[in-house]
Amino acid sequence: MVTATQAFAAVRARLNAGSYPYPLYYHGDDPVILPDAPTSFAFVVFNNEGSAAVSFGGGRGSTVYRNRARVEAFVFLPAWQGLEMAMDYAETVAVRLRSYRDDSISCFAADVIPVGHGSLLSVPGLSSEVSNYQCAIAECFLTFDQDGGAIVDVPPDAGGGGDAYVAKAVHSDMSDDLWLSNEALVAADSQFLSFSIWLKTDFATGPYVWILDPTGVASNCHGSGSSGFSVSLGDVSGNILRISGPSNGVPWNANTWTHVLCSMDTLSGTAALYFNDVKIDLTSYLQAIGDPFSMAYNNLQFVLLGDAHSGWGDSYVGDISDAWIAPGVSILTAGDIAQADRRKFIDANGKPVNPSGFRSAPILFSGDATSFATNKGTGGAFTLTGALTDASTNPSA
Repeated sequence: MVTATQAFAAVRARLNAGSYPYPLYYHGDDPVILPDAPTSFAFVVFNNEGSAAVSFGGGRGSTVYRNRARVEAFVFLPAWQGLEMAMDYAETVAVRLRSYRDDSISCFAADVIPVGHGSLLSVPGLSSEVSNYQCAIAECFLTFDQDGGAIVDVPPDAGGGGDAYVAKAVHSDMSDDLWLSNEALVAADSQFLSFSIWLKTDFATGPYVWILDPTGVASNCHGSGSSGFSVSLGDVSGNILRISGPSNGVPWNANTWTHVLCSMDTLSGTAALYFNDVKIDLTSYLQAIGDPFSMAYNNLQFVLLGDAHSGWGDSYVGDISDAWIAPGVSILTAGDIAQADRRKFIDANGKPVNPSGFRSAPILFSGDATSFATNKGTGGAFTLTGALTDASTNPSA
């Protein structure tokens, strides 16, 4: 039997596994901050519309209730692109749910509804001004079944499902010339970058994970293999926001699973970093050089695990699991990451949370060696060079 939370998580997982020419945002996540110049996006609302009994039993929990839910994806495009294109974009969401069925949900209708100018709309949970946009809605109807009184035992931090989650992990060896690359990442330019990633490195000097722009022209974010963990964001004018000491990055432990959760704002010059749900004091590490700036993310080259094709010659050596990388997303509250937001990625016992419940982001890698390289995020497909192997351990153990 399925709760409303689990049904919503199933919808998110199905939509997040698709590929779209715009980012997806969800009602209930952090407020959507739109850029000054309109860019395409979709805002998804899950509406539980009630239930009715479909079978009756003689004991507690034996009656089954069928819930009906309506999913609305409000797809917005800059006004000049026209309503027809907005409808075409909305169809990319509708087709993901039309006639879809799994163990949690059954979708039986998915339609595209033309709306017109955003000024005609009032969208629940969306406070940003959208009068300069055209809108079409992908409206999908689904059902899910519930017990009529049985107590549902849901692990408190199980993430996007309700069942206990066991993460899978892959191994990276730099001798294999291994990397994942996307030469034209679909992600709106923004002042924000957030990421959650589980790492187990072979070296105490720290992980080396290039996750943005191997050319170094626009921006980069990485862990430094020679001086501990560090993050560096920059633009073409030489403005930089980075987490890195004068000569050494944040100390790192080898051969142990470490959850890294970070969120940065290049305009305000703020950042927060957690290792295994423990806050790192950035007093000696956070540096802002030059002027405030925004990141040029859209159509940016992106590489994960290694950067052999850039000529910089450093790659990640060790294991990796559940990599969520979110250009354009902030999880900062008053310069910190609140516990409620950390629990979306790491549970109270220090274990991984099911990534199917993560908020939408351009990049999400999870699974074993056969599926890890398939981007479950919205930023487009990645190309795998070399071969991943399954890791011998995982962070859930």
